[in-house]
Amino acid sequence: MGRITFLSILLISFSLAQRPEYFQQRVDYFIDVTLDVKSHLMSGKQTAVYYNNSPDTLYEIYYHLYLNAFKPSSSMQVRGDVIRNALGERIRRMKPDEYGWTKVRYLRADDEDIEFEIFDTILRAKLKKALLPGQSVKLEMEFESQIPKQTRRNGRDNREGIDYSMAQWYPKICEYDFEGWHADQYIEREFYGVWGNFDVKITLPSDYLVGATGVIQNPDEVMCGYELGAVDTVIFPQEWKRNLKPGLKTWHFKAENVHDFAWVADRDYIHEITWVSLDEDTVVVHLLYQPDVYNLWRETGKFTKEIIKLYSDWFFKYPYKSFTVAQAGDGGMEYPMLIMITGRRSRTSMIGILAHEIGHIWFYGLIGNNESKEAWIDEGGASFVTPRVFKEFLGKEWKDFSGIEAILRPESDIYGGYRSYVRFSHLGFEEPVLLHSDFFRESVTYTNAVYGKGASIFEMLEYVLGDSVFNQVMKEFFNRWAFKHPTTKDFERVAENVSGMELDWFFDQWLKTTRKCDYGIESFNGEWKFENGIRKYIARVRLRNYGEIVMPIDLYFYFKDGTYQKVIIPLDLQLKPKKEPGAIVLPPWFWVNPIYEFEIAFDKEVKMVEIDSDFKLRDINRLNNRVGLLNKVQLKFLEQTNLNPPIDKYWLTFRPSLWFSQVDGIRLGLIFNGAYLFNFYETKFGAWYNARTKNFDYFGDYKNNTLQVLGRLSEFEIEVFKLHGLRRIYFDIAKDVRKYLTIPPFYRFTFFFEHTSLVENKLPFLRINWETGNFNSVGLKVDAFHQLRRLNLYGVLNFKATTANSAKNFTNISLELKQSSAFKWGEFSTRLYLVRSYGQVPVQEKFYLVANPYETFFNQQFRMLYLVDRRFSEKANLFLKGGLNLRGYFDRDSITIIRGGSLNFDLTFLRFKNFAISWFGDVGVFEGSENANLYDSGFEVKLKPFMFIPPIVENLINGFNRLNLNVVFPLFLKEGVKFKWAVEIKVE
Repeated sequence: MGRITFLSILLISFSLAQRPEYFQQRVDYFIDVTLDVKSHLMSGKQTAVYYNNSPDTLYEIYYHLYLNAFKPSSSMQVRGDVIRNALGERIRRMKPDEYGWTKVRYLRADDEDIEFEIFDTILRAKLKKALLPGQSVKLEMEFESQIPKQTRRNGRDNREGIDYSMAQWYPKICEYDFEGWHADQYIEREFYGVWGNFDVKITLPSDYLVGATGVIQNPDEVMCGYELGAVDTVIFPQEWKRNLKPGLKTWHFKAENVHDFAWVADRDYIHEITWVSLDEDTVVVHLLYQPDVYNLWRETGKFTKEIIKLYSDWFFKYPYKSFTVAQAGDGGMEYPMLIMITGRRSRTSMIGILAHEIGHIWFYGLIGNNESKEAWIDEGGASFVTPRVFKEFLGKEWKDFSGIEAILRPESDIYGGYRSYVRFSHLGFEEPVLLHSDFFRESVTYTNAVYGKGASIFEMLEYVLGDSVFNQVMKEFFNRWAFKHPTTKDFERVAENVSGMELDWFFDQWLKTTRKCDYGIESFNGEWKFENGIRKYIARVRLRNYGEIVMPIDLYFYFKDGTYQKVIIPLDLQLKPKKEPGAIVLPPWFWVNPIYEFEIAFDKEVKMVEIDSDFKLRDINRLNNRVGLLNKVQLKFLEQTNLNPPIDKYWLTFRPSLWFSQVDGIRLGLIFNGAYLFNFYETKFGAWYNARTKNFDYFGDYKNNTLQVLGRLSEFEIEVFKLHGLRRIYFDIAKDVRKYLTIPPFYRFTFFFEHTSLVENKLPFLRINWETGNFNSVGLKVDAFHQLRRLNLYGVLNFKATTANSAKNFTNISLELKQSSAFKWGEFSTRLYLVRSYGQVPVQEKFYLVANPYETFFNQQFRMLYLVDRRFSEKANLFLKGGLNLRGYFDRDSITIIRGGSLNFDLTFLRFKNFAISWFGDVGVFEGSENANLYDSGFEVKLKPFMFIPPIVENLINGFNRLNLNVVFPLFLKEGVKFKWAVEIKVE
């Protein structure tokens, strides 16, 4: 045993001794470029003095040539196509004069030409003389680049009309660290740069205003407000252009101790200047934006200054002398001393984008982590601080709203990241956070991991450590690692050093796995007892870990007098519990045991117990986090709570329902809708009293997609109703099959059982033919979707057969194949439909030239209009697409089909957001009540009748934004030219 211990210590000591000491390379750039704004060609010379501070001898050097990504067949374009990213499509459709590229004329090392080769966005050069540790090399290059049409981050002519958004524009030396060279192709995401200094000269026509990383060196030459220094002023284009001299102008910037350089240029920029004081230092803040957003940007300077002060106080003082916010780019992007954002924003959107992008000046700008490999540090960090800024700015007004207030106040989505994470983790496509940014299978899995979950990790670390210790950790992290290249392990070590806790269990679980956290209160009871003559309330609690992740627990006991007591249950793995004033610390929960039981005595009676009342723990099911049924339900009247649904309660909304039926008279009812979060444990139920017939209709529907009895993306549904004389009992179990969440092909298999019976003879009176008797059936429905670039392919196979004790025995089979392809001004779609029936098919299930009675009944909007007056459907020529879909024969409802098929096509030649006109044609061949072949053609007008309803109302009223009114005008039929018209009302 002693020998084993000695060998273990020896091996550990040896591995520690072999661990490389920290080092970082350095580079000083001297760049001089001239931009031809007519051809968008940029010619330049670059001198880079590269310092090898590593312990390794270097025999080659690598450069990023980012602009090469913006042309067809580049790695970025190909990867975009593979993961169905719109970026791939945009690049592939570029014209040659819109491409991006960089050509290197020569490359010299210490005045000697060296050979190089270019692979897509990477240049590899072999050094003639090895670069020894501690030595430097002077690298000189002449290059020419074409600036691409702005598609992703950088380029010319963005969608808001900004002339140049110049990010990733120069040949940039790749980083070399303890892992070696990081010569990653530019696929789309994230960067890793060498710390150093930049001396940059940019020459372009004098009627452009330039903003950049760094401090302007020739303010009296370029003017445009830069010569004014730290002032509060706004300079409009006509002012800074007043005394311009025609020709070219050179802008000279210097930036020290940064790892990237970006710049912007536009002919119409307003230059707003302000400043912020940080202790003894003054930071000049430049805002560059176009005149059309002047009113939208009025508070941007104020917000920027406040955010800089907040982050300087929370983390590390902003160390540079200038900062620029520029309207540029394609959303929001960060660079040292400069952020690019799009300009047309609401006040709250502006606060959010500034909080996030300025946050990157710290989480990326000062902490130069390898974004490509560990993007959660910077993207998660910036996402973590954004809601904190909202809280500082809005104070008590910042709370989680739902319903209409959620739309009016988008900043109220306090738990948006939480909701998104829970929803995404439930789907089963989550990928580990510590995955190279380019290796994520889909864009959405990357976003979830590094933004949403990344921010959550910071918040949960705060939960584990406690607020005050966490704040110390963040400050110490920046103190130790500003202007360096920290890794996740470095951050973990800082957290452990400051807190005294062991934290590898925390980072390993949340960063390296996709396991889920679900703690719950299995039981709670309490009673008053006398202990040593003192009356105490004894609370007995049994907690269970239903998930796979282990965490410490913050438990809150709420008393009847309105006060509460916080109880901390540490995890044994953390070794040292967090301590908070006033909190009770219990013995640790051993992680191997899923159960934790304890008793605790209070002087007050406990009303409610809850796990993590602060909502910091990313628990995927908070319905078991508190005791008491009423404490788990939120009941709302006439409100669509699935807009920001509560994360800790089952939301249930109710509303009255009033309608009129020619048979039943006034129908007065109450409808309930409910779910946890968005669609977990979804319920719908309601009832109506029919005044004329003096009876009740009712319905109930329950869906569960959490049990996942068939694995990932499976659910079951149970529905029971009696409506308008029809009784139905329905059960299905469905399974989605897809390799990716957002990348087709997608398949859905639905197995079902259905019972229907006509218990009251109402439907025939409403012009919906339905045979009496009990009909029991089982079936299978297969839905398929695939996408080939702009071609969308759909397929639906339906099989339905009766079972024992059915009034009639029959089998129906149908196959529907559709394709649609969109182009600039319209869309072309085709549909092939094949049907076959066997046995005695009841009238409601037969195939028709358009929709059959079964389809008509289950179209709610159509059914409601039928109820009002049976003659209305005749006068209004109402019909519903379906069956063979021979639209010219919508009024031939006497024809039924045993076998047959049809081909339908639609050519949409005029399309707007809420209005479209298309030409259609239908051909059908069938056998049944008649044996025939029919064809028709005409045009169709499609519109949304509620197109003028404000978006707020549209979002609040379910279905309004999906309600379509289609008016069909058949003109040519087999019988000849005949003008007809019909109306279809349908919810998409």
